[in-house]
Amino acid sequence: MLRPYSLSERMKLLLNSGDYADVHFLVGEGNAKELLPAHKLILITASNVFEAMFRFEAKKAKKDENAEVISPVEITDIDADVFRAILSFIYADDLSGVSVDNAMEVFYAAKKYNIPGLINAISNCDLSKLSNVFLAFAMANFLGEEIKDEITIWHSAILWADEQCRQNWMECSPENRRAMLGSALSKIRFSLIQQEDFYKFIVPSGVLTNDELFILKEYLHGNRSVFEQYPQPFPTHQRRAPYNDPYKPKGIFLMKIEKFSEFGQNGGRQSSEIVHIRGVPWKILAVKERSVLCFYMQCDAENIGPRRKYSFWITLRIICQKGGKLDHVIDKNDCATPFYRRRDFIGVVSFSELMSPDNGWYDSGEDTVNVKIEVTIGEPFEDN
Repeated sequence: MLRPYSLSERMKLLLNSGDYADVHFLVGEGNAKELLPAHKLILITASNVFEAMFRFEAKKAKKDENAEVISPVEITDIDADVFRAILSFIYADDLSGVSVDNAMEVFYAAKKYNIPGLINAISNCDLSKLSNVFLAFAMANFLGEEIKDEITIWHSAILWADEQCRQNWMECSPENRRAMLGSALSKIRFSLIQQEDFYKFIVPSGVLTNDELFILKEYLHGNRSVFEQYPQPFPTHQRRAPYNDPYKPKGIFLMKIEKFSEFGQNGGRQSSEIVHIRGVPWKILAVKERSVLCFYMQCDAENIGPRRKYSFWITLRIICQKGGKLDHVIDKNDCATPFYRRRDFIGVVSFSELMSPDNGWYDSGEDTVNVKIEVTIGEPFEDN
């Protein structure tokens, strides 16, 4: 059998054949489950989540020396086709398994397993070409695009409707735009749009009927009882910000350590505000220990239920406050079983380094050090 010439083709052959696979994934649910072979060494070069997973399994296997059969890794929240797509990317930078209609599912998987190259590739997806407006909105939200106000939703909806008109060889008329949007139009909160934007963009578009415009104009001009006289065509409540979700997998902590020179000389400790990630409250601690400043992540829940392990990935930045200099970055990934006030060490930096004018991390005028910590926590798994 002739061997492929290129590295990417050889890697595809290795993946598709399953030869010498040392891990198997049972992916999907019910009758749609598939057993997919892979190679640990290749996976851990692309994902620190896989690395943490296999390291934990290795420790567990050492404890259970009588175990003869290694069970496949079960994955129920991702379809087999989607998982196959991420494997193709890991092995050969192959994106042929990704389409605009499965991009959100692939992106979810890429975020779950922390595969930066795939995350970046999906982030460049053209949202206007997605076949469903609800999926386009969900994708925009999932990619972390900050929707600052409702007029941004409107503009996105019109762009999407125009793309659908073009794909169907239709004129981008008000009637066709409305037809393409369908029931999605009723999800837009027009009552939250500023009057200036309403008259500048909504009214001239011709998408809304005269009756809808009349009701909304009355509401925007202060007549809140208009919905008692006429049917309420559109929702009026605020959108719930996704970053308030306590079960989100990612959180950002910001710390401004003031009077830093006194903090360093007299000893001290400062904690960030609590941020909920995976339903668990966490905070970051900055603690002086002799001549260094230590950073810890602390669980702040008194009762978090069954003892489970979490994999976590932390990027801590001491922000440079001087032009032309770089942030001081500490990266950390590990597994931990959180319990009340348990601390997990992140990293350390000396006070002499922090306060050196050559580095630019300490603002001597304001006497401050600014710290940004990004934390991603994986799904919990049983701690046996």
